[in-house]
Amino acid sequence: MVWDGEVFRLEQPSGHPSAPKPSADRLFKSLADHRGQFAIGVVLSGTGSYGIREIREADGITIAEEPESCKYDSMPVSAIRTGCTDLILTPQQIGQHLQKIISTSRDLSSLKELNVDPSRSKDLLEILLAHTQVDFRQYKENTIHRRIERRMIAKGIDDSEHYVALCRKSVDEVEALYRDLLISVTRFFRDIEDFLFLADLLRETYSDKPPKEPVRIWVPGCATGEEAYTLAIIACEALGGLDKVASDDVQVFATDIDERALAVARKATYPIAAISDIRRDYLEKYFDVNQEVITVKQKLRSMILFTRHNVFQDAPFASTDIVSIRYVLIYFNSRLQERVLNRVLYSLKSDGILLHGTSETTGRTGSGFIQLNNHNRIYKKRDRKRTGRDTELAFTPEHRHGAHSGSHASTAVPDRWEKFDQLANAVVTNGLLVGRGQSILRIFGDIAPFCEIKSSGPDLLKNVSLLKKQFASEAASLLLVAFKYKEKRAGRWHAFEGVGFNTLQITAYPLPSEGDDEEDTVLLGFATEQRELPDAEEKSDYINYIEDELSRTRDALRVTVEHSPWPL
Repeated sequence: MVWDGEVFRLEQPSGHPSAPKPSADRLFKSLADHRGQFAIGVVLSGTGSYGIREIREADGITIAEEPESCKYDSMPVSAIRTGCTDLILTPQQIGQHLQKIISTSRDLSSLKELNVDPSRSKDLLEILLAHTQVDFRQYKENTIHRRIERRMIAKGIDDSEHYVALCRKSVDEVEALYRDLLISVTRFFRDIEDFLFLADLLRETYSDKPPKEPVRIWVPGCATGEEAYTLAIIACEALGGLDKVASDDVQVFATDIDERALAVARKATYPIAAISDIRRDYLEKYFDVNQEVITVKQKLRSMILFTRHNVFQDAPFASTDIVSIRYVLIYFNSRLQERVLNRVLYSLKSDGILLHGTSETTGRTGSGFIQLNNHNRIYKKRDRKRTGRDTELAFTPEHRHGAHSGSHASTAVPDRWEKFDQLANAVVTNGLLVGRGQSILRIFGDIAPFCEIKSSGPDLLKNVSLLKKQFASEAASLLLVAFKYKEKRAGRWHAFEGVGFNTLQITAYPLPSEGDDEEDTVLLGFATEQRELPDAEEKSDYINYIEDELSRTRDALRVTVEHSPWPL
């Protein structure tokens, strides 16, 4: 059964006769298409759940029955696992709450006071920032208000002040609003024409000359992972198929800030309704299918790293062949869109490919890309030498460099950073510029010998934890002390074999901010030397070294205690 805009009508199932028929998904999708934010989906029992995501994406309200109250709980459980349910209630509570939802106003007039009194909106965003460490202030205002309104309707609240009060005392509601703002909705082969075009493009690229290096793909805002697996399939097909491709021939970095969505992606198991989005030949080669779910084959899963990463805050992945950032930028204001796209520009190789959603553009960064045809939002990076401006925009927090200072900022910033690079390179041959929170803002020289990048972990390419174990803890301590006392601090010399050296020392050079709108940073330098290591006769020098090391450790411990949230 589907809703055609006027009446409910029966519709013949589509697809192979032996395939499952998730009729609830078709019904939910038709409601989302025709009724949008006025649709309400209630999941009681059955075997579908993808349709509930369609309603969520259309700003409708979604409700699932509490599984413990179900005789058959597969569909409510599946719906809840998507992360797209607003409320989980017993049947009695659903009946009571539906009346609240229906009687609540469904326009943005209930949120006009947020525009009149910005402090209320600011309060909500600050509550979210404190709880999630994610800053939504540069999301589009209409997006923020629409998501707040949705939560108010779902909770049966028609006054914004009451909703702010609820968020102050309810961690669960802050989490619900946070998940709503993330809008973690995606599908396999969404906009299939784009992926068919990309498949042809990759086949032309690799048919005659297989890649010498892995095909590297970055998917920011990957949500529950369907698009990441889709791109891995397309890459495998271009290289000859799953049987002919080694696990390390394709590397997909799939990132998001929604840990719940990432957990679904890592599990790689999806409702059976997902097969309607996947070609049968791909389904047979890349998935295991049973009556209720499909599961991505292990070899394909091994090509993908799912990790938490904030696309507008954390350092971008480097040397990527493809970046797919689809249906993410539409929620950001123009300033944040430009900031993110410059990070993408930095991330891509000289001939790298960018995939956009159908309603997205490259905006002011358009000069860095060439659109490959008029029908798809697929672009190629212009083959030109990367400038200092690319690096600055890719790695540096926006507020640090006077982005608010008007039209002159765009010409002043590159000159400023060119001089900074010259000074930094005069101080350190190899090093990192690090912000508070140990986030890496800039890289100088070659730090690869001192790093240990593993195949998993949320901090990959994000902060100083990528350093080898024997250096990471000392670097973290030096950073704490340098930020606290704003003085140069040097670590001990480590015995460490490398090309042309056998010792390494880390030194922290603090760079205090020039004003309240800037961020303190620290330059970490890695000095190497070929030197004779102390023998047993140099005990007095060693004792002096131990005393110096103890003093540094005391300083680091003092700062650590001061920053600890727990009483000691």
